[in-house]
Amino acid sequence: MTMTLTEHERALVDGSEDEIAALMGAESVVVDWRGDFEEICRDFSRRLPPDALALDEDDDAITVCSQHATAVVPLVGEAPFGLDLAAAIAAILPPRFEARAFRMSLESDTHCYFVRPGAWWDAFRAQHGERYREIFAEPSELPDRFEIISEDD
Repeated sequence: MTMTLTEHERALVDGSEDEIAALMGAESVVVDWRGDFEEICRDFSRRLPPDALALDEDDDAITVCSQHATAVVPLVGEAPFGLDLAAAIAAILPPRFEARAFRMSLESDTHCYFVRPGAWWDAFRAQHGERYREIFAEPSELPDRFEIISEDD
């Protein structure tokens, strides 16, 4: 399958670092480490079908649910937990969607996630694998202070 990229997405194939940064600012979920949990969930939800995510927060943990899985972010250890919640959301998205963090954002206190349909990611990895590895982090490179407690097959 040959994929068609939007004008902004073309930066992922042959754009400069500045062009990729512009794409991050325009089309990604921007998560500050001190971010409000509901706001983080809302920002991801804007790029997903309605009711794709639900959030529950209590004194001990944040629970985030998708149509595919449920993850818990314990509110223990060193706060804040915004980046942990974002990584948990990326891990439990429904199978037809994926979120990948821009590698260049991982060294800061603000991570940027690019959310696209799974088929888009499959085609991008197949056609631009080296560029994919340069630009995006794998889930194993993200914060992992969360636990997936249920997952549909």
